[in-house]
Amino acid sequence: MEPFVTALSVVLGFGSLALVAWGFIDAFGFDKEDFRTVNRMPRLVWILILLVGFFLLLLVGAREVIANPVSLGGATWVAVMLATGVYFYDQRPKLRLARERRVN
Repeated sequence: MEPFVTALSVVLGFGSLALVAWGFIDAFGFDKEDFRTVNRMPRLVWILILLVGFFLLLLVGAREVIANPVSLGGATWVAVMLATGVYFYDQRPKLRLARERRVN
């Protein structure tokens, strides 16, 4: 069971970091005007949420999440993944639509 947990920890850890980093870089691709058009949180707030989330994931690590999901590290991981999910599921599609309208 130990090799499986180790492999899952590596995949989960790097995958989580990659997803949050992608969101952070993606948020820079939109103008402040796109965020104003969507009428949600400003660009700087999303960038800070994703940046802080990235560093929290670096501190927590996925190994602790798998070994003890009910720990503070597990709760931190879930919170960061929820925030990242909100960005990709709710914010990003609206931002892309706002950019298309602005460009055209």
